[in-house]
Amino acid sequence: MGLETVHLFHGTYKKNAMSIIQRGFATTDIPDIGKINTGNAKKKPGSLGFGLYGFRDDPCLALDYIKRVCTGNDYEVLHFDIQLHRDNKLNFVNSVNDMMAFQQWKELPARKKLLDILKKKYSNNVKQHSLDGAILEAYIYDMTRRKEFKEPIYAVCSATHTPTDPEFENRSIYMIPNGIEYAVRNTIIINNDSIDTVGTSSNQLEE
Repeated sequence: MGLETVHLFHGTYKKNAMSIIQRGFATTDIPDIGKINTGNAKKKPGSLGFGLYGFRDDPCLALDYIKRVCTGNDYEVLHFDIQLHRDNKLNFVNSVNDMMAFQQWKELPARKKLLDILKKKYSNNVKQHSLDGAILEAYIYDMTRRKEFKEPIYAVCSATHTPTDPEFENRSIYMIPNGIEYAVRNTIIINNDSIDTVGTSSNQLEE
C-alpha cells in the first residue's frame, strides 16, 4: 500500500513559527508509560495522547484554537503535510476495525484496574480530554508490546470538537465533532519542505 498524504494546520506563537519553518518541528516527546500511568509526566496528554497536533484541511480550527491560548495577535497558523502508511496510523475517523479493537481492549476485565487508576489521575473537560489521551497511550503501549500492531504508530486521528469564540461567549459548548484532528507521534512523517505560514485573516483562511 502506498503512502497517504494528509494536509494539516497547526496554530502556534509567532516566534515558534519562524523557528519551525527554518528547522522543522521538534521531535515529539512521549513520556515513559510508567510516568503517564501514575500521573507523573511533566505535562498531561492531549485528547489523542502525546504528539504534535494538527487539523486536517481546516486552518480555521487551528486559528480558533491558538486564539484561545495566545494574548493579542502573537500567533501564526502553519500548514504542513504528513505522509504515512495505513498501518502507521490509529484511525478513529473511518476505520471500524481500529474502533472495535480499541473498544474490545478497553472492556477486558484485565483493564479495569488500570482504567480506575487513570480516572483518578486524569479527567475530560471541554478544552481537553486528558483521560482519553492517557487511555490511548496505555492502549498503544500494550498493543505494541504484545506485537498486535504490524507497524509503529506514528499518528492518531479522530473526529473532535474544538470550541470556537462564540461558544465560549454564549457559554454553550457542544461536543458534536467539527473537524478531524491528528496527533503526530513521530515527526519523521512530516514533509519539512511543506511547512509554511498561512494568513490568519478571515479572507485569507477562506481562500
